[in-house]
Amino acid sequence: MIALPGDTLEIKSRKVFVNNVEFTLPENGKYIAPELPEDFKQRDIFLRTHGNKDNFSAVVLPKKEDIIPLNDKTDWLYVVPLMIMDGHEVTLESGSRTYELTNIDQNDLYRRKESMEVFEDYYPSGNKLTPWSTAINDDIWQYLKIDGTPINELGSYVVKQNYYWAMGDNRDDSLDSRYWGFVPECNLLGSALFVYFSLDLDSWMPRLDRVGTVIK
Repeated sequence: MIALPGDTLEIKSRKVFVNNVEFTLPENGKYIAPELPEDFKQRDIFLRTHGNKDNFSAVVLPKKEDIIPLNDKTDWLYVVPLMIMDGHEVTLESGSRTYELTNIDQNDLYRRKESMEVFEDYYPSGNKLTPWSTAINDDIWQYLKIDGTPINELGSYVVKQNYYWAMGDNRDDSLDSRYWGFVPECNLLGSALFVYFSLDLDSWMPRLDRVGTVIK
């Protein structure tokens, strides 16, 4: 974890800043691919309006009991995943159909289970959507319901738990918080102490110089 609840995180030209202090890249950290331009909007990242994996505008990590106003300026891609991880039922109603919002991507389920059956519960053949679905535009959020209560009857949302930000040291090939968002405190199991095993994927040989090293 590189940022804690209440911290402000920003990425500028691949440099990570937490509360305006640069977070030094770990000793074995690396970049391979060319840097993405600052004005490029990467659609497959968390909070896609914030930029891309190399240039990510400032975001404040949610902390327990934070109060988030709910109005026409709310960043729903920020707050809806929090509501879901906090245990609320979040739904969208369209005509006679009700769609449940989930943080689990159907494509990810398909890769894991290798079965088309996992698509049955999802839009358009089912009743589930992810908050970042292309089927949702800004005008649709007004029909949102939280535990059955219309969003326009709620003036604000109180965050139930602390959230963290994780990033891998292989910054070009790390599926981390830039892609799957904040890490809820309930998902934290402990702190890593040492490297149990490390493999060079080019040669498929163990990297013995890393095995057993203490993680700083």
